[in-house]
Amino acid sequence: MTKELSTHAHVDIAQEFIAKLWCYVALPDGTLGIAVANERGYTPVSPFWFKSETYDEADREADRLNRKHLDLEPDIALRIITTTMRLGEAA
Repeated sequence: MTKELSTHAHVDIAQEFIAKLWCYVALPDGTLGIAVANERGYTPVSPFWFKSETYDEADREADRLNRKHLDLEPDIALRIITTTMRLGEAA
């Protein structure tokens, strides 16, 4: 059974990341995380707020939330996520 992230939970998350460029990201265990542009790693979202059976369900929920609440298309979210990974690369 998939638990959708409520609008109330989204508002709490958005307040924490105000004035930053961020997006929802699906995690392998079926939960969500928050990726912030140009910051290493991600911040996990409590499984109390969202937990799915599969990664694919979490990915669909991340896409839905990014579109609905952040007005982000998947390609823009992917660019944000990519910046969190490139920080560890050697020049």
